[in-house]
Amino acid sequence: MRGDDVPSGPERRRAPGPLGKLPPDLPAERAALAEELRRGRSAMAANLQELAGKTYSSKASVSRWLSGRALPTLEQAELWASFCGTDPDLMRRLWLAAQRPREAPAAPAEPAAPAEPTEPAAPRPPGRPGLLVALVLLLALLAGDRGGFAAQTTAMAGCPGPVLQLPPDAGDEFPIEVTPGCAPAPGRQRWIVVQLDDVGQDGHRLYYLKWRIVYPSAPYAIRSRPANRNVRRTYYVIDISEAQYRRLIGSPRTADGGLYDLAGAPVVSNRAPNTNSGPPVLITTGPAGHRAVVVFTEVRRPPAAAHRYWFVLEVHDVGGNHSEFYPRQDLTAAGAEFRVTIPPEADLSRRRTGAVYEVPDAQGDRLRSGRPDSANPDADYLLTPPCECRRSDEVELDFAT
Repeated sequence: MRGDDVPSGPERRRAPGPLGKLPPDLPAERAALAEELRRGRSAMAANLQELAGKTYSSKASVSRWLSGRALPTLEQAELWASFCGTDPDLMRRLWLAAQRPREAPAAPAEPAAPAEPTEPAAPRPPGRPGLLVALVLLLALLAGDRGGFAAQTTAMAGCPGPVLQLPPDAGDEFPIEVTPGCAPAPGRQRWIVVQLDDVGQDGHRLYYLKWRIVYPSAPYAIRSRPANRNVRRTYYVIDISEAQYRRLIGSPRTADGGLYDLAGAPVVSNRAPNTNSGPPVLITTGPAGHRAVVVFTEVRRPPAAAHRYWFVLEVHDVGGNHSEFYPRQDLTAAGAEFRVTIPPEADLSRRRTGAVYEVPDAQGDRLRSGRPDSANPDADYLLTPPCECRRSDEVELDFAT
């Protein structure tokens, strides 16, 4: 997945074929960059043609980058990270280090834990012995005089945990400042989680393991690019064992790659909500007399160009098997509140709800005409929602008070 977003359509990618092992004489810096490129390719399940198109290169060049025989430009490496949804700052640091390979990389003192993908995916087969240790040492070297290595190698009692900070106006693309805190206990991992609320028609919750904090690490920033801002999202860090991680990625997941739950994984950081995510229109209701309600609206984000917001009333279980949708108010002309009434002959026992939809101007004109369904011009209602473009929560409308 790109960023932490929910895919906009049913498109599925076939998993890319396995790659051969990296050459054993490849410098550790180049090998680390190649591993990061491979990690992004695996997470995105992209083929060579897709990657070549996104990086303005050729399939042959992409193949050489993945084998470590050649290096992309910095711009191509950043485009790769952007397309695959991996950490662009890590990609940039690895690319810079690969330009100046060391003569003799330090031999690892002990085996390192395998690098994990940036989101739930099947674990990759292990690469060359010691390669991932070299990556950890490389990141420590890049931290340099910022004190990252010394500060993060020892976890002591009372040592601070991770802290996440979002900008006050987290729009379509925004940085998340990460203060990693002390390293987890041996054999444990820390992942930055994106929690999505009210997903789908049933309003369920999804969790994405998006970025693993690689220790040692100094404070850094990652960028988030959610495609669907209509879903509320919160960011935080969990601490899990390697066994818990394997159970999580092997658990039943949705078609969008998210997890239904985190199996009780402890949260070890603050919770950082994206206050600019969630429905762009907030609606509440109140009584306004017999067979009438008043609807209060707060437009937090305007509609797209040449679109408008419409409040639509839904009557449920008409005839016991379908709903009817009645366009009631163009919010452009409504202001902050308006009244909705039902006729005297309407059955008060029937459930009614309301929601706001974002429709093109031309469709809005048809909704205003009182004959919203062009296929059924005698009806003043629709048998389906105006579009798959609901922009508010659904609220109950109580006309019986």
